[in-house]
Amino acid sequence: MKKIETATGKKFPVLWCGESSIDGQLRFCATGLDLASAFNVFGDQAETEEIKYYINDSGDGEFKAFTGYSSLRGVNADNNGVVIALAKGD
Repeated sequence: MKKIETATGKKFPVLWCGESSIDGQLRFCATGLDLASAFNVFGDQAETEEIKYYINDSGDGEFKAFTGYSSLRGVNADNNGVVIALAKGD
């Protein structure tokens, strides 16, 4: 299982995670998360100042850190989970 971890240690399973080459936003699809919770967690800059994406299926060990994504740009429910978009700055 892939997962992300917020700066305060909250962990969420994800299907995918990455930075857009078009607009530079960080996007990921979290599973098992409702819209209200997504807004509360990822709208908090203390949570998003660093996002760790554990890139192996065990959810441990190797990760990629994304820093500076302090602005929530969107939360969208789709068939697979909740897609969250974060931008740098603001």
